[in-house]
Amino acid sequence: MSWKHIHGLTNSFFLKLLFLEGFENISSNSYVIKDSILTIIDPGNDYTAFIELFELGFKPSDIKRVIITHGDFDHCMGTLELMRYPSIKMGGLEVILHEMGPATLKEIVEKEGGKVIEVKGGETLKLDDLELKVFYTPGHTIDSICLYHEPTRTLFTGDTVLPHAIAAPNPAARGSIRDYLSSLRILMKIPVEVILPGHGMPIIGNCKEAIESTYEGIIKDLTGEVEYDKAAETLLRYGYFEDAIFCCDKGINKDPEKLNFPKLKAISLINLGKFNEAIEILDKILEKQKDALLLVTKGYALMGLQKYEESIKYFDEALSINPNIKEALIYKCLALIFLGKVEEAMKIPEFKEEYFKIFEQEIKKLKSMRK
Repeated sequence: MSWKHIHGLTNSFFLKLLFLEGFENISSNSYVIKDSILTIIDPGNDYTAFIELFELGFKPSDIKRVIITHGDFDHCMGTLELMRYPSIKMGGLEVILHEMGPATLKEIVEKEGGKVIEVKGGETLKLDDLELKVFYTPGHTIDSICLYHEPTRTLFTGDTVLPHAIAAPNPAARGSIRDYLSSLRILMKIPVEVILPGHGMPIIGNCKEAIESTYEGIIKDLTGEVEYDKAAETLLRYGYFEDAIFCCDKGINKDPEKLNFPKLKAISLINLGKFNEAIEILDKILEKQKDALLLVTKGYALMGLQKYEESIKYFDEALSINPNIKEALIYKCLALIFLGKVEEAMKIPEFKEEYFKIFEQEIKKLKSMRK
């Protein structure tokens, strides 16, 4: 492997960019941005990479800046190799990484005369006449960042998004599935046309699908489920509401007639405090199917909107279908209490002292959803 331009990309940004593919999992991909100085994104873990770079006519003293996408050794250890060059060491190498990056690496860089710059996410790094926006994307590791060049819609992803959806949390580096899913949801909202990953070849086109494929892969790691409705049920049960909605939307597109998907989506929306959206979905389902539990669910959503009188109608309708639905009785009592009709609530046989804790929990939950 050798340093090269990325084939087929001729924008001025890419003409300044050199790419070196990493060797399996021993060393990561590395990227060099050529300007008045050289900036290396992920210096990898292969000292021969720099020898090859200098054979192209560059000098060690040209390297003034290193950006590290995360602290896995195969991405960052090349930083220490660079500091063995006297001209780099004397020049005060600038090393940019997340504030949660490896403390030992930072200490060594500073001890050797380098300058550590910590980022949190949201910053814009100015590299001569171009800018890279920093996105904090924990999940694979606690310190993972992605770098975004907006004019070309190019995203340096480190190990957050890799070809073939093989990314995964690294528990040793405090990787987290919950953080990972949240980070990927952020990336899915960014317009991306080129992905420059930490391993494997660059992805040109179909980038939305690549990010989404990684996202689905992480969901499957969590749920172990292949079918979207089963995955949504698991995610909902463990409080992954936004991810459950993603699976529901996928299921709706695949099988629009299957009512389980909109039901699960409505419940997820309620848990996110998006009551109006949930009610819109529930109304469409109730037109086709008068289901007691769905009526209770709509009543609960109305309570979230502080429409207590209206919610009671739905609890009563649910009880007319099935008088034994405890949730309908509890929520009706709760709605009456919110309306100040405590005496009326006390006339309901199920209004017992042991329900007070449930009422308190539901009141706190509804209040938190409205924030």
